[in-house]
Amino acid sequence: MVRCIVKSCRNKTTGVREETVNFFQLPKNEVMREGWLKKIGGYVLPPKVEFARICSVHFSQESFHQGRARKDPVKKRHLLPSAVPTLFLNCSEAPNVNKNAVAEYKDSLPDEVLLCLVRTRTYIRIKENAKKSYVNRERRKKEKKMKKLVS
Repeated sequence: MVRCIVKSCRNKTTGVREETVNFFQLPKNEVMREGWLKKIGGYVLPPKVEFARICSVHFSQESFHQGRARKDPVKKRHLLPSAVPTLFLNCSEAPNVNKNAVAEYKDSLPDEVLLCLVRTRTYIRIKENAKKSYVNRERRKKEKKMKKLVS
């Protein structure tokens, strides 16, 4: 499993192909690598630096080669040699979410955390959990009405 080394980022591979996030090695050039690590600030390096990865969430669109349009533009993205991670490097860690209070949770988050969540799978999970909670609530309401009608 590959994880992004940015401390506040929760992106990782799960064995299933991720559709929106790519992972990039740190530059082999020591000066560039130090520049990336300095820019990131908070990071967690694996035991071997060769295994360290930064996800595409932390790079602007201008950091990628602008090739011709492809069926799957995310799959083949490559960084420019001059690319440096600049986005969402100091996001606060999001607190644990109570699944029944997803809407209130999302509304109470600071803008900085929301921006970070929008660009990561965490936001997608929050959205999916909210939908599941809503569907389950509606199903329970219908079951309750049916019980009242039957009784």
